[in-house]
Amino acid sequence: MHAALYRPAGLGRLLERQAVRAALAELRAGLVAAGWLRAFPPGRTGAARRSLKQLRYRHPLPADRAGLQAEEILLAVALYGDRALTALAPRFARDAGLTGRGGSTERESPGLSCGSGSGMSCGVA
Repeated sequence: MHAALYRPAGLGRLLERQAVRAALAELRAGLVAAGWLRAFPPGRTGAARRSLKQLRYRHPLPADRAGLQAEEILLAVALYGDRALTALAPRFARDAGLTGRGGSTERESPGLSCGSGSGMSCGVA
């Protein structure tokens, strides 16, 4: 799985890799089992977008990471994707190839901060 991340790639390209899809499925199942992620039934994207909008309203994107705890940073990344990574962990985002020449997933999939069609919806901008 880690070898799949050595070359910079956008989200669409990463999701084409079987090892990445399998790792995401395992992570998703663990999060659902722990109660940290709701499993939305297929076709309920409107409800998911409304829930995400409410969460973003209650938890606005911080301008920087000063004074934030790790959980707050993780929540911001879950809600805002690339924008949060760029604002809160710019070196990590750059070094991981998530921004700059490696390509931002937001540039590849306008309006999405996570892959659609993967059975998981992380966010619609």
